[in-house]
Amino acid sequence: PRNVPRADRVSRSAAHGAGCFGEWLTFDRTSGKVWQQSTAYSTDIDGAGFRRFRQFPSAAYLDNRTMFFDRAEVVIEPGLVPIGQTEPLLELLYANDGGKNFTNAGSVSAGATGDFLTRLHWAQLGSGRQRIWQAVSSAAVPFRLIDMVEDVRPGLELRR
Repeated sequence: PRNVPRADRVSRSAAHGAGCFGEWLTFDRTSGKVWQQSTAYSTDIDGAGFRRFRQFPSAAYLDNRTMFFDRAEVVIEPGLVPIGQTEPLLELLYANDGGKNFTNAGSVSAGATGDFLTRLHWAQLGSGRQRIWQAVSSAAVPFRLIDMVEDVRPGLELRR
């Protein structure tokens, strides 16, 4: 379309989108601007990197018993960093209250350019019930969060 402002980012206040002319266009409800949206872009309209986020419920629920989390691994597609950019970091957070209050378990490198065998894992992650995990990154690179695996041991069963 003629006279459509093209941005290399997507508006945060976008309300509607449409696929037309071989592109995906997003309409900003506050300014009336039209933005081109694509997975090729790694920053938002204000220049800040997208905050990639995935939440994983723990697979370890056993009669609401306390569970001990020995290790967690977030499965990603590593090695997608464009040449010359720094290695992105992935942050792992967890909550033991069903997802209301999160604690940072630390950040690890998601691998450099072409480093396709990188694995992201954290150890000694404490204990809790109703554990929810979050994997977060604000790196301005392509990022694919695929899955999460955890090594868990059940605590003692309380008898009445």
